[in-house]
Amino acid sequence: IVVKFNSGYMQVHHEDYWENKSINSSFDYDQAMIDQLKKHSEIGYRILSSSEEFSEIARFVLEHQEKWDGTGYPRGIAGDDISLEARIIALADAFDAMTRPRTYGTVFTIEEALEEIRHCAGTHFDPSLADLFVTHGVEMFG
Repeated sequence: IVVKFNSGYMQVHHEDYWENKSINSSFDYDQAMIDQLKKHSEIGYRILSSSEEFSEIARFVLEHQEKWDGTGYPRGIAGDDISLEARIIALADAFDAMTRPRTYGTVFTIEEALEEIRHCAGTHFDPSLADLFVTHGVEMFG
């Protein structure tokens, strides 16, 4: 496991998993790889839970891939059962994923990313937080 601190947050990467894959090159994701990638929030949770310094934020990392409508992972919880902190992280993570180059997908403009967040309010994202994010995102980024 490799733990990296970037832009004020912790990223956890399973080193063995990426051994023969360059995260900066394109490759197809098969179901086994997708299932492995979905474990990142649980791996991060276990790492943070074992540290007295970070144990208070472990739950937020565990829940950051949950969706407002309950279709997320790892537990499939929904709505206000997802911690507020995890709902905020989910918005920031999605915006970052849409607006920065990745091995998957297209890089969105800020406007496109904000529109996608607006479109996913109530399904992926807490609708109230998504509205705040889009409104203030236009002020901050637009």
